[in-house]
Amino acid sequence: MKKILVIIVILSICLFVSNESISKGVGGGGFRGGGYGNSSKVVPTTPTGGYGNSSKVAPTTNVQTKPEKSGYGNTSGSNVIKNTPQPQKSFFTSSINKKVSAEQSKAATIKYEQQKSQFKIAPTPIDKSRYSSTSPIMNESIKYNPRNYTVRREIILKDYTPPSYIYNMPPRIGVYDTLFLGMMFANINNASYMNTYYTNRNDPDMMEWRREMEKQAATDAELKAKLIEMDNKVKKLESEGVVVDSNYTPDGIDKDLMFSKDALDELKKKDIIPESEESDTNWISIFITIFIISGIVGLFIAYMVKKSRNNNNTPNYTL
Repeated sequence: MKKILVIIVILSICLFVSNESISKGVGGGGFRGGGYGNSSKVVPTTPTGGYGNSSKVAPTTNVQTKPEKSGYGNTSGSNVIKNTPQPQKSFFTSSINKKVSAEQSKAATIKYEQQKSQFKIAPTPIDKSRYSSTSPIMNESIKYNPRNYTVRREIILKDYTPPSYIYNMPPRIGVYDTLFLGMMFANINNASYMNTYYTNRNDPDMMEWRREMEKQAATDAELKAKLIEMDNKVKKLESEGVVVDSNYTPDGIDKDLMFSKDALDELKKKDIIPESEESDTNWISIFITIFIISGIVGLFIAYMVKKSRNNNNTPNYTL
């Protein structure tokens, strides 16, 4: 009997842990890992060493390799800097962590729209003719899930405080999300963010962002100095012949989070990028929950039956 009670307690604890994981698990689908087309380990990033922010950030795990000829969109050869693959999460955590409730998604989408309304300049139309399923920047390798995009975006931006000049630009520059670019710029002393700018520096949309930054720097000496610092880093990488994979992203961030939701939605309609096939229904967690509840109920019934039999078999010494 005691053994049965112990098993029931253990299964109850497992069920509690399972439910806690489900309720808190919005991060796994928010970053790279467990099903968005990239197996890198989740490393939440905090703006560092950048203009307007002095917070610390975890060091990058990406290692620069032997020099190779640099070029926009060049991903060939074994010497290209790529995101360092990390061990896959377990089937349990990688599946449960992608669960995002409708309420979370709605709240994050409202916040996204509020952020866009703060920008003073409307974005320019997207030139969809520039993009195809094999283009260097926006291509079919992006796994875009519109159901949880705003939740994941909110997670990566939660520690980033945009400087005031950001809102003098459009909320979207080409296909890029302006706030992501601002966070990237604030982190240029982090190799993974610098590599992201470096590999995309000749992309027309990135060049447009750079022109917008020059406009803001015309009356901001600190910003101008930061741009010069970034240029010097680019020159150093170029002099070393460094090549970065065009699909490279900052540590722990899915590639679709570099881009504006508006742009992703438009290009998804044109089938340039596929929507993630991931289902919001978490069948693994449902199965585990049902299994644990069934085990608890079954053991409880077995315990009650055994107790009843023991009572019936107890000798009656009443005179």
